Amino acid sequence: MQNDNITIGEEAGTFPAQRLVSQLDHRGFFVGPVMADASPLEPGVYLIPGNAVEIAPPSPVQPGRLYMPAESGGWDSVEDLRAVALYRTRDGQPYQLGAVHDGQEYDGIGPYPEWLTLSPRPNEWSIWTGTAWEEDAQLFAAATKRQRAETKTSLLIAAGEVITPLQDAEDLGIATEDERARLQRWKLYRIELTRVNPADHEMPWPDTPA
Repeated sequence: MQNDNITIGEEAGTFPAQRLVSQLDHRGFFVGPVMADASPLEPGVYLIPGNAVEIAPPSPVQPGRLYMPAESGGWDSVEDLRAVALYRTRDGQPYQLGAVHDGQEYDGIGPYPEWLTLSPRPNEWSIWTGTAWEEDAQLFAAATKRQRAETKTSLLIAAGEVITPLQDAEDLGIATEDERARLQRWKLYRIELTRVNPADHEMPWPDTPA
């Protein structure tokens, strides 16, 4: 195990040549251990590196926490969520640290405010209840209707792209028997599509013609 204090020769006294101290960042949070050299002019005095404090490093250092010197000595710590994904409870959108939200902001240090959560929104029809995301029946119905309406439009467009050349062949009198049969199947399919109600999420879609 490494000795935190290195003793110099007896001619300089019994004081260690170096002492383990703690380096802080510009905000006063612990960064890591650093060695302070003994002063060559004042026995027992150490040359503390810039922005370091003459306190032994905290032990143990727990992941996800920041440490700062306590007024009474030793160390205090706070939660560090700067590398953790956070979400706004209002709409479930990811939160960027420092962004203003209703006149408030959060820098990722310390307990997160009530308008943020660590839980991602599972879907667009879930709302925040204060402790968790829960599905909302009205939002679910609206989202389902919108999705089904978009699907219906896409299917009608695709059906039209199949029907158009088959109908051209029929109009020109050059359609084969197979093309006429396909044309009838696809026309019937398109009619069935138009009858699908997007608001009825249990209503099945017609089978696509072969």
